[in-house]
Amino acid sequence: MKVRKGINRMLYIMRHGKTDWNEQHKLQGRTDIPLNENGIAMAKKKQQKNIEIYIWIYATVHHLKRAEQTARIVLSGRKTQVPVVIDDRLMEMGFGEYEGVQNSFNISDCNVNVLFRNPDRYIADKGAESLDELFERTGQFLDEVIQPELAKRKRYTYSWTWCDELKYYMSDKR
Repeated sequence: MKVRKGINRMLYIMRHGKTDWNEQHKLQGRTDIPLNENGIAMAKKKQQKNIEIYIWIYATVHHLKRAEQTARIVLSGRKTQVPVVIDDRLMEMGFGEYEGVQNSFNISDCNVNVLFRNPDRYIADKGAESLDELFERTGQFLDEVIQPELAKRKRYTYSWTWCDELKYYMSDKR
């Protein structure tokens, strides 16, 4: 692949499209829910909008259907085929027994709400993943896969969408 001199390299992080559980306000976590029609339409819209804007080397996703579906749709129709690499260090945060809970914000004693409202006070329970576990595995991915790739380039830009946990990892706060 020939890249013009001076072009910024971008780490683009995208969230999967909608699922039925998103629309029902259920906590998904690692439960393997596929994209629904709305989610597929969202991915197709992103694909049409960005078909030749970005030069993709590869896409890395976790093994859940919704992530892989989104990546394959967004990357379809390109002149150059882009490999989709599975890496479970990018897996959704595990919510344990809370997965499938509907309208969790309406349940006062639902511990996962602490994660969204006051993450510094979150303590994982009932099989849920802790923030330390999340930062460990996503940080390992960033250190072993992304940082070496970015180090090859002199200029790069980050585009963060929804992935605050990765921003936290890259910051000086950890």
